[in-house]
This record gives sequence, C-alpha cells and structure tokens, in this order.
Amino acid sequence: MTVTSMAGSGWVFHASNRTCTRSAVLGVGESAPPIEVAVMMASNAPIRMTNLATVSGGGDVIGTNNAAQAASDVTVLLTPRSWREEFFGVDATSWLAADTNAPAGDGIPNLVKYALGISNVLTPATNGLPEMKMTNNRLALTFNRQKSVTDIVYKVQATGDLFGFSNNPTVWSSASNAYGGGT
Repeated sequence: MTVTSMAGSGWVFHASNRTCTRSAVLGVGESAPPIEVAVMMASNAPIRMTNLATVSGGGDVIGTNNAAQAASDVTVLLTPRSWREEFFGVDATSWLAADTNAPAGDGIPNLVKYALGISNVLTPATNGLPEMKMTNNRLALTFNRQKSVTDIVYKVQATGDLFGFSNNPTVWSSASNAYGGGT
C-alpha cells in the first residue's frame, strides 16, 4: 500500500515523505480537521490490512499517545480475489465463484455484482442494480460503482438499431471519466 496523496482543510501534503503538516495552533482539547488519505494498492497486497496513524510536533511532551490503531481501522482490500474469498472462501474462478456464474439464481453474474458493489452475491439482488428512466424526454441510465474497484472499466453504449448493437459507440466510459456522469 503506497500513499499517493493526503488532503484536509489547512493541511499541506509533502509527497517526498508522505506526510501532512499544518501551522495552526491547537488549544487544549481541540482537534485538527480530518485528513483524507488516498493510496495505491499492489495487486499482490494482503486482503486485510490495519491502518496506523501517528502525530508529532507542536511541543508535545507525551510521545506515548501519538499513535492510533483501532479494530475499526481494518481495511479490506476489494479485489476480485478478496471478493471471491469473502463470499466463497476460495480464490478460484471456477464453479460458484466464477465471474460469469449467478449462484443466487437471479441471473446477475458475480462479476456484475462485484462491479456494482452488491453486498451479498449469494442472495438475489433487489437493490443496487442499474436503473433506467425517462428524464427531460431522454432515457437516463443510473448505476452506482465503488471507487475502490479500480480493476473494472464501466462502459455505456447506445444505439438506435438493436440488431447491430455490437458495433455501437461507447457514449461514456470510466476509463476516460472515472467518477463523472455522461450525456
């Protein structure tokens, strides 16, 4: 796991040593604004990791209370491998755990449930599926995706001819517009 950026109100990120600093003084009992940390995960990273945060400086004389590690800070790295292990207990892409299998009997393949963040692959999906509706006389497709899922490219294609669908242009792709919408 490698820190790629950190940001927070009043904080300055230093990429060279992956730290954040701020010059504002905190009074007794005050808290600094939170810092959001973005990381890049190695493809062979362990499935579960524990976050650890440390603070220093400002004339602090009690160094023993400057680290925080909580059970709630366990990060589960969401990859197809970890996702399969979470639901099926195996990393194999065969039988029930196969990307194209739909073990809940709802016709929605495992890979689609992974990409959409549907929480339980073994239960028929009733929430989290793409929705289509008319908005301002246009057909609108709405779907959720998980920011942590970076190994999937989402594409939306459109056509006026359902018989020649395989040659239709992509009207939106997460490869070029990772978190924004399309028209």
